[in-house]
Amino acid sequence: MSAPVVIRICLALVLIIGVALRALPGVVADFPLNDGGLLYAPIHDFQRVGLTGFPLFTAYNGGVIPFAHPPLALYLVAALAEMSGMDVLWLFRAFPLVWSVLTLPAFWLLARALLPTRSGVAVAVAAFALLPAAFQTSIMGGGVARAPGFLCGLLALWQAVRMLQQGSFRHAAATGFLAGLTLLFDVESTRFLAISMITLGLALGRRRDALPRLALVGVVALIVAAPWLGRMALTSGFAPFFSALSSGAFALIAFRPTPPFNALAAILTMLGFVLSIGLVVAPDRRAFFLGWLIAIYIFDTRSIYPHSAPAVCLGLGSLLGSAPVGPVREWGSVSSVTGRTSEWAPVASLASGAATAIVLLAFIVLRYLLPLPGELASLRPLSQDERVTMRWVADNTPPSSRFLVISGDFWGYDRTGEWFPALTGRTNFLIPQGMEWVPGGAFSARIALHEGAQACGNQDANCLARWSRTNQVTYDHVYIARRSGRSCCDVLRAALRADPAYTLLYDGPGATIFGRSPTT
Repeated sequence: MSAPVVIRICLALVLIIGVALRALPGVVADFPLNDGGLLYAPIHDFQRVGLTGFPLFTAYNGGVIPFAHPPLALYLVAALAEMSGMDVLWLFRAFPLVWSVLTLPAFWLLARALLPTRSGVAVAVAAFALLPAAFQTSIMGGGVARAPGFLCGLLALWQAVRMLQQGSFRHAAATGFLAGLTLLFDVESTRFLAISMITLGLALGRRRDALPRLALVGVVALIVAAPWLGRMALTSGFAPFFSALSSGAFALIAFRPTPPFNALAAILTMLGFVLSIGLVVAPDRRAFFLGWLIAIYIFDTRSIYPHSAPAVCLGLGSLLGSAPVGPVREWGSVSSVTGRTSEWAPVASLASGAATAIVLLAFIVLRYLLPLPGELASLRPLSQDERVTMRWVADNTPPSSRFLVISGDFWGYDRTGEWFPALTGRTNFLIPQGMEWVPGGAFSARIALHEGAQACGNQDANCLARWSRTNQVTYDHVYIARRSGRSCCDVLRAALRADPAYTLLYDGPGATIFGRSPTT
């Protein structure tokens, strides 16, 4: 059996395993994995105003969040649920899985365009199929928007590579169309695509005829997204969109106009930025993937876990799929144009490959393997017990109630806190999700509130009192999550039972709920 046939068979088996890895968590669950509450509520907003209208604000978590989220995924789910009668929560499990599986052939196309050898493509695709970072956030409930956005972003990059390599206006138009769809699906995927397009343009777009094609990409993308962009300009303006686009970027945090100014972060950002550009424009293909990874790390910090996967997997393919010594196929450098190769080229190639291997290995260990248990633990649904508790909240508390939801979770994986407003119609004053669309630093301020309140889970009632006074927060209910196999928040639960300022309202397997005296 020939080597190419063996590679195809092995790759097919790996892809089957990759599909199974994406499907298994959702198949065994009876509710969307982890998050999705922020997007579940706006779908009902669509249904409330009709599929042809747009609400100005989403009813999620108090109704203060502008309805500025890219609407295409929400519209598709709302329309399908309206026309077919399918349950929206079921669609929140099925849609992310379908889109995530489709990223496998999309990444294969991108790998074929960027890597010169079949073995390199096979290594890259295998890594993308098996690494949890490549699919974990896509198969969650919030993947109803993230997964199609990521898929369109990968396809846009594939067409962009073809455009820059062949100088074709046809590929430029396709790139713009897919970029516009990415914008209509997900703002985080749009940020990933913008960073990746810039790195590709620096590496491959140094031909004189590249600029008109890149301009066409922008024009087509704006035309595709024009209906939504026009509606946003006439209602909320672009401030919510740019607020969400800039949330979580290390570079923007380092250079934020408001104090405190972090000098060390600013210096590291500048050094990383310069290093990234130097690696991207280098003639060695392997250096490009390293520069791309650094750019993602600096400008897409919030989504570094999923959005670093393409650069990491392609970097592995470029390392393991080419000869260990000797110059790698160049990107259009001076030496490739003139036909001259420096006598130091083998040494430089070996050094570049070794540096890339070391950095990729360190990144995989630190960002993928060490956090893996916690990341996989996030692929769990909201429990049936907590859903019962939230139904009780919806039926037995005033609509104006302000809750503190204490779960002990990191805000990004706080499924209890995010689903609480969507399922109860009540306000959770702690959850940051959605606040990235509120300009003025509301997102980072809410993260700080969330962290401070969750820290009180293992302390007494005085901790909540101090936190409330310091942050000038008023609330009338405390919801303390209860989960099997975890002892979080038992100290606070016992303290509130004994505190006369709090009244026990509900105590079940999903949570304990206390009412707080208005005179406290």
